[in-house]
Amino acid sequence: MTFKTHIVFAEMLALPPMLYLYLHHQQSFTQLKLYAASVAVGALLPDIDHANSYISKRVPIIPTLLSFYTKHRGFTHSLLGIIVVLALLVAANLFFHLQAIVVLGFGIGYILHITADALTVSGIKNFCCNKTLYLAPKPLRCKTGSMGENIYFFIFSGILFIEYSFLDPHTAKELQKVFHHALAILEKSL
Repeated sequence: MTFKTHIVFAEMLALPPMLYLYLHHQQSFTQLKLYAASVAVGALLPDIDHANSYISKRVPIIPTLLSFYTKHRGFTHSLLGIIVVLALLVAANLFFHLQAIVVLGFGIGYILHITADALTVSGIKNFCCNKTLYLAPKPLRCKTGSMGENIYFFIFSGILFIEYSFLDPHTAKELQKVFHHALAILEKSL
């Protein structure tokens, strides 16, 4: 899937619990924005193993190094890869005092990236036990950049828009601005 679909899919699934906490005054708007941004970055990171991905174009040395050890949708898209990334996030929280909300958002975004890739025709090969992970029946799987993916993007965007509707209009508008501004920056930098 393309980076936009990964971000929208991850935000659509990751935001509702945080929106609930925000609406019940258990999280601040700043924490909500920080969480949403962390989910977006986490949703892009697994593709660092692909030289032409959005994130790889921003940090070119890492995909070059990874290409010696893994292929696209290899280690970074495996159960072991998830465990290693989550362990690194917990270590960053403990030793470098990375905020828990960032660690949580990043970890959830990472997992949701892999979940979204499991909706494609390729699935996630060797996710665990030499099995390919698919989360949709064949007719509902899409190819990256296809009309099927665009349909998924619009469905996920629509659901995300509905989630925003539970917020007061000012807060929803501010959160949508953050989201649309982030997508605009991503679009311009490609």
